[in-house]
Amino acid sequence: MKKNQILVGLFLAGMTLGACTDDYTDWANPQSNPSEEAAAKYEINFAAGADATIMMDDVYAEYKDDAEGIQGDAVSIATLSSSNAMIESVSIGSVNVNGNAIAAELKNGQVMVNTLELDRITRDVFKSRAHVERTLDVTMNVAAKLTTGEAVAVSGASQVKLTPVSTPEICEDGYYLLGDFQGWDPANPVVMTKKGEGIYTAVVNTTGDSWFKFYRAYDTANPDWDTIVNPGQMGTVENGDAATENFLVWVGDSSCEAVQTPVISGANDYIVTLDVVNMSFKVAVKTVDLFMTGSNYGWGDTWKQLTPIHSAEGEFWTIVYLEAGEQIKFAPQAGWGNDFGGEATINDEAGAGLTADGTNLLAKNAGWYLLHVVNTTDRIVNVLAPNIYLIGDTAADGKWEVADVNKFAVPTGKDGEFVSPAFGAAAEVRMCVNFGGYDWWKTEFIVLDGKIVYRGSGNDQERVKVAAGQKAYLNFTDGTGSFK
Repeated sequence: MKKNQILVGLFLAGMTLGACTDDYTDWANPQSNPSEEAAAKYEINFAAGADATIMMDDVYAEYKDDAEGIQGDAVSIATLSSSNAMIESVSIGSVNVNGNAIAAELKNGQVMVNTLELDRITRDVFKSRAHVERTLDVTMNVAAKLTTGEAVAVSGASQVKLTPVSTPEICEDGYYLLGDFQGWDPANPVVMTKKGEGIYTAVVNTTGDSWFKFYRAYDTANPDWDTIVNPGQMGTVENGDAATENFLVWVGDSSCEAVQTPVISGANDYIVTLDVVNMSFKVAVKTVDLFMTGSNYGWGDTWKQLTPIHSAEGEFWTIVYLEAGEQIKFAPQAGWGNDFGGEATINDEAGAGLTADGTNLLAKNAGWYLLHVVNTTDRIVNVLAPNIYLIGDTAADGKWEVADVNKFAVPTGKDGEFVSPAFGAAAEVRMCVNFGGYDWWKTEFIVLDGKIVYRGSGNDQERVKVAAGQKAYLNFTDGTGSFK
């Protein structure tokens, strides 16, 4: 890659496909025909740029001893050309990469942008710093000045590929946290728990603002800072960064000079999540409870409590009837504060038509739904079918597996009852909802003294024996149930 130098933020006033410096804003109004038609009519072609494939490792290697040079490095993300004699000059109007505006310069027919800005957009678009080739869509609006003095608006598109810098290999031994919350004691780190490929979490308690960093697992019996601990540290570009979600830098990261220390703001129990695939982290207040309110609950006059999923930190569920046009939102207590709704990621698998309506969630289609709500470093609302099952000895097939033959009938109205198949045997009844791959007992419940009682995050519940041929009747609107 050549060292093409441009200033970050430079906006081209105009350069021809050959050479010109006219400003498009001084020209006559562009012709009104669609810009795509204009491009075809005047034979203006958009194609891949001279730097159609960019490796950021190579970019940084070229400027290894020239820190100032890399700030101004430029790459060609598109090529403009035309053989039409009526085209006198062309001026860049706007350039977007995956919908993100980027300053551009037209130089000898090449659309040039700042390399580091393109890398930043790639990171933000894919929410990742992973060392993976990314394909970016480039859209351009330009104006062509004709020999007649008129101007025509022209648009086109191309693609460019960019691979971010190499990231550290995942540490098979795991990851640790050190920080103010544990006295920066390298002999006693907070061990993070693996939750998935490259995903690790830990819960920490802070008594105030708490500085911290992530570390590759090391020998705690020999925690020498310089040779054992610090070589595996990960942090942020800005010292004291208090963002609850950000990208990480690491020792040897060519994009930064030093690994700085982020901070958790305030006193509380926090869930810290590390993603070493995408090199990012999140911090969120640990949620013990979750409640729902909305337009049908007097906007805070009533709060419906959701049920925690056993052994799943910050995840909850409920069976609820939503009216058409009903608005809802959630909070970690039966009152306002740290509440959310429209900000959450919505996965509507059951057809409720649940969408963001400002900071609220709006249901378009009335009916019964199972809501699975995640309130951790992510906020997610999954809308699922309200499927309830018998399981075990009283199930129709007598098996300890979720099966359609044991599914409850769903009522049509808000005050209707869910009705189970007839119990297959006289035994202790077990009931559950089932989703997300969780074991059935993590979402089970029972009816005691006429009330639906949920296991939640608690121990095994009191058992109730029923007779063969009876059925379970559940009313989730008023929380009651019976076996008869």
